[in-house]
Amino acid sequence: MAVNPYYTHSGVPTIGAPGTSATMRAEFDAVQTGFAKLPTLAGNGGKVVRVAGSNDSLVAVYNNWPIAGAFDATQVGSVYMMSADVTIPAATYAAGDILRLYNNTAGNLNVLAGGGLTLFQGGTAGVGNRVLAQRGFANVWFSSQSTAVIFGTGVS
Repeated sequence: MAVNPYYTHSGVPTIGAPGTSATMRAEFDAVQTGFAKLPTLAGNGGKVVRVAGSNDSLVAVYNNWPIAGAFDATQVGSVYMMSADVTIPAATYAAGDILRLYNNTAGNLNVLAGGGLTLFQGGTAGVGNRVLAQRGFANVWFSSQSTAVIFGTGVS
């Protein structure tokens, strides 16, 4: 049984103790197994959690995107502190998925539409690559695998 910071089954009640049963001990084991699926407390202070893609656990969602690169499906729901331009690919996300971007620099960064992705700017007729201003925050919402809308503060 995995040890976790939330709950550790102590072995009580012991086998043969009055008023106990194997069923009760199994329930305590199940509780411990459930708690083991939560993110660890150490190193995750102040982070938001989301349900993992496997739908059987929670994961902390804060990431730093330190170099230019492309996102993948593991980043859905995460907040990314950008320090370089990023590319949002097509055919990676499902309708309803959301990426969150924070420009953690003193200058503008580019949010690039990968091949096959139509990236609309929310509330405008703008289509294509976007700029996220310094300290800007943007959401990218997917209406399909090939269409997304970017909106937020500092998006142009």
